[in-house]
Amino acid sequence: MATTWKILFVVLAAAGAMAQAADAPPDGSVLTYQIVDTERGYSTWHGVVRDGELQIADDEKRSLYPGCLLYCDAASHPISLEEYRTLFPLEVGKTADYSRQHADGDKAWTHRAIVHDRKTINTAMGSLDVIQIVTYQDGDGHEFSGKTISYWSPELNATVYEFNNDLNGSWKSTITLIDYVVP
Repeated sequence: MATTWKILFVVLAAAGAMAQAADAPPDGSVLTYQIVDTERGYSTWHGVVRDGELQIADDEKRSLYPGCLLYCDAASHPISLEEYRTLFPLEVGKTADYSRQHADGDKAWTHRAIVHDRKTINTAMGSLDVIQIVTYQDGDGHEFSGKTISYWSPELNATVYEFNNDLNGSWKSTITLIDYVVP
């Protein structure tokens, strides 16, 4: 029997302590994200978790790491997992510096992720404890500076909401988990 989570964001409030893991949802989980982007418009990702990545289509996989959900296509923009995983276990105030390189070597980015806070997100199905992670990105050798605010649920082992913007204000996006089915 599958468990389905419908995520509808209503209120953010402070929360107490919670457990977390560095893993993705179990293989076979089905996640659906709604994306609203000032450049790309509205879209939906519906995919199955395989080997810790969200398989959206035969040729498209997405990283499931907080702060890297939208722009870290697993094949074309891989991140340094060894550096990234130093963020775990997630504790308020902890930081990790990691890099990401375009697969063709053309562009690179540096990231600083900070475990910022713990919160509860109230949803139509009840509340979820989340960990807020703020990530700053800078382009190496090209002009881009961005900020991502992610809300990661230890209960679901998934990012449930992410806000991205470039720091000059010309681009922003939101990603919201709207459906989650565990096999």
